[in-house]
Amino acid sequence: MKDHYDSKEEEIADMLYEQGFTDREGNPIPDPYAPVEIETAPEFPEYDPDAPDDFQTGSLFVFKPAAEWIAPPAESKPVAARLFGDLWLAGELCIMFADTGKGKSILATQIAESIARGVPIGPLEMTAPPQRVLYLDFELSAEQFRERYSNNGTDPYQFSERVTRTEIVPTNELPDEFKDFQEFLVDSLFRAFASRQFDAVIVDNISYLTTSTHGSNSALRLMRGLKHYKLMFGLSILVLAHTPKRSIGRGLTVNDLQGSKMLSNFADNIFAIGHSYRGRDIRYIKHIKPRSTALKYDASNVLVFEIEKRCTSPHVNKGVSEPQTDDRHCTSPHVSKGVSEPQSSEPTSEKLTTHHSPLITNSTPNFLCFNFVGYSTEHTHLVPAYDTVNGDRTTRIERAVHLAAHGHTQREIAADLGVGIATVNRYLQDAANRKMAAKSAEPTIYL
Repeated sequence: MKDHYDSKEEEIADMLYEQGFTDREGNPIPDPYAPVEIETAPEFPEYDPDAPDDFQTGSLFVFKPAAEWIAPPAESKPVAARLFGDLWLAGELCIMFADTGKGKSILATQIAESIARGVPIGPLEMTAPPQRVLYLDFELSAEQFRERYSNNGTDPYQFSERVTRTEIVPTNELPDEFKDFQEFLVDSLFRAFASRQFDAVIVDNISYLTTSTHGSNSALRLMRGLKHYKLMFGLSILVLAHTPKRSIGRGLTVNDLQGSKMLSNFADNIFAIGHSYRGRDIRYIKHIKPRSTALKYDASNVLVFEIEKRCTSPHVNKGVSEPQTDDRHCTSPHVSKGVSEPQSSEPTSEKLTTHHSPLITNSTPNFLCFNFVGYSTEHTHLVPAYDTVNGDRTTRIERAVHLAAHGHTQREIAADLGVGIATVNRYLQDAANRKMAAKSAEPTIYL
């Protein structure tokens, strides 16, 4: 959204577009879940008393006594394997969402490598055997990906051979058999899935598809297609999504998922990444919507991580002890970052004695990843509420400087203060000028 609007109507129109209710021209986007209006009542066949009483043959319905519906099945259904603890189970269509630049791609790549090696991340259980993973990368270029997982292009991290990364080939030509980009994309996805060379798929991210096809209807079409392919080919699918503009002092909910009312209905599981104001690289993961498990990692018991490029050495400068297991684990909780023992009422066996990042060894550095720190309440990581009405300019400048020092962007600071990004820029510049002026006014001492 823009920083300044000429009228309230313009601001509302922009907000409706950002939330996915209208297109750029202001035309409403139809809700696929809205009830269908029927102009005339359907015509039912006339009753024939001589017709045989066979109402089940050729019917759309299945009829059984209620007792049969609740009777135990002859063969018990196996428990779904954990891919990322309770947050993503095998055979599920899952959504992970977060704001821009908060580490969605970093964690998604780590999950892909975790699944390929059959190794868990932190306390999140991995019960599935090593699987073949397809990572659909619509975010990073090949050069950016290489830079992220190497040391200036050298000494790259050695990914598992079971991880396949793909990106879209740049082209301006659409094959004649397809009417639009979306149809071409879905066909390409279908052929990849139909090859049955992959067990799990990660889509990074759905916002690219919406941008490319000018509307949230394309995202809905893709989600429907992914759910269909999930069942058809027995896939586990993780879709990454963004959040719209939101306050950094409020807890994450399903309403923070862009297009939440529509997209969340397709998902079997939803979890989100939140940015902690306690540190630039501190993140927490909150479970938003489970379908097959209990809600263990809610606001009272979020998972806390720290993003690091290499985690093979002990964190001596952060009050962390030596590794307790082997050289693949980083260690110890960061007590200063609001981390404590699990707060959930459910019993848990995890202890805050080690990090769990076994994907990294001393012989394979340069892996950017989420390192498990511990558990906490979500409230611990939220920016304290700010009084935008009564706060004076000096207080707002001090708060802007404080948030900037803790790694928050000017857009996030603007949302917290209730001002425009340009105003935040002026606040930070004023603070810098005052600091320079105060420094130049200090008396010179001659020895």
